[in-house]
Amino acid sequence: MYAYVRFRDDNHRAVVETTDFRNFNPKHKDDSENKWYEVFWQDEVQSDYFKAQVVRLYASREDAEKRGKRVPIPPPPSDDSDASSSDEWEPKVFLGNGVEISRAAFNHLMSRPKDSIFVREASVAIFSTAGLLGRSVTGPVSNRTKTDHKPALDSLKYEALSGMC
Repeated sequence: MYAYVRFRDDNHRAVVETTDFRNFNPKHKDDSENKWYEVFWQDEVQSDYFKAQVVRLYASREDAEKRGKRVPIPPPPSDDSDASSSDEWEPKVFLGNGVEISRAAFNHLMSRPKDSIFVREASVAIFSTAGLLGRSVTGPVSNRTKTDHKPALDSLKYEALSGMC
């Protein structure tokens, strides 16, 4: 069995065999928790066990290599050993740059059939309709319309949206 993992220190993502994990023996594809595991990684610079989060498990390396271009990345697990539970906790999906959306909204986005619909609905989910009203992507005045310039979108949220696509 193989795992698509995200390493904690540098956010590097890779496909590794589950035998390279310490204290992790999954029985099936859904047999992983949102926590840090120690995973053996070797490249030309270093070779050691590093903390990594399991994004998704696959039955074979071929399945892992041909994964879709949009793989949902769960939020990083907390480093705290004591987890506080709340009844009002809603699962969120971390998009990057501190931007999160609800799991339900993310699942809705991932079911969109066309990329153009996906991008439109993702921007509404991140910025809200009111946040997009009266703004442009970059901010400069258009030579074609000769109208007043509109403020640019928030750069961190825009980078998170760009990273999703």
